[in-house]
Amino acid sequence: MENQGGSGSTGSHWEGRYMFGENMNMELTSEAALNGITLALLEDTGFYKVNYFSGGLFKFGKNKGCEFFSKQCVENDTANFEEFCDVPKEPKCSSATRNSKSSCYLKYESFNIPYNYFTNSSLVGIYYANFCPVST
Repeated sequence: MENQGGSGSTGSHWEGRYMFGENMNMELTSEAALNGITLALLEDTGFYKVNYFSGGLFKFGKNKGCEFFSKQCVENDTANFEEFCDVPKEPKCSSATRNSKSSCYLKYESFNIPYNYFTNSSLVGIYYANFCPVST
């Protein structure tokens, strides 16, 4: 569950670092979709009967195994997985679905952040993805 933001986001949305591009994420993208995990959660509440064929194919972190959750998104200024990026504004496929053109969201911020992945500590990614840089 999301660990950043205020009472409207913390603990009530999927963690953006692992579920970027999902509709129940705080950082919405133009390609956001409901995936099977969210549909199962909605069904488990007892208020919904879902059609699992209507959910989007969630590709973020697909087939990456446990390392996707245990390793940092970027180490030594290099992205560990293709879902993340390490060059500001570099043209890439979107991180969420890999179906559209986008660019690496990586910018310079002058404030102190809890996650530093680059030797230049002012280089940061998406807030709700624990400052990991992704293509948006």
